[in-house]
Amino acid sequence: MNRVDLLVERAANRLQKFANDAAAQGGAKAKLAQELADDAAFLRKLKPSLIAARARGEAPTDQKPAHGVV
Repeated sequence: MNRVDLLVERAANRLQKFANDAAAQGGAKAKLAQELADDAAFLRKLKPSLIAARARGEAPTDQKPAHGVV
């Protein structure tokens, strides 16, 4: 992984942690937890190395979207 991939992964991890914390707290924050978790999964798919691999045809392009709060 290169430096930009690591930055994207770090941002996705922070977003996932925030989603998990929001889900645990309940209330209005819990309603947003699923969307935040989906955003974290989407952000991981935006790593430059994965985009380049998909463009070269080396990575799958037919994956199901990830859902759920861990």
